[in-house]
Amino acid sequence: PRISCSECYTPTEFIPVSNEGTVITCTKVHFSTSQFLESVPYNCAYIQLDGADTWMFQNIDAPEARPGMRVKAVFRESRTGQMSDFVFKPADEK
Repeated sequence: PRISCSECYTPTEFIPVSNEGTVITCTKVHFSTSQFLESVPYNCAYIQLDGADTWMFQNIDAPEARPGMRVKAVFRESRTGQMSDFVFKPADEK
């Protein structure tokens, strides 16, 4: 989160959003950095969370991802305070 807009520098307001959203566009990654090399190939996507007007880029833990797919954020059991601490899964998956 940012305390001010990066374009006009006006203060921002924190707005709670859902942990569920919609895949806007996605791709399957076949080459990666050493951090994710063991996971290749994997899916990542731009996701618009319910209640948000921006997109976020994150991994999707699903064999097939597609635009329009509903997803939910799920935290990993072991976390280190990085963006990779959570992954999106299909919303209908438990």
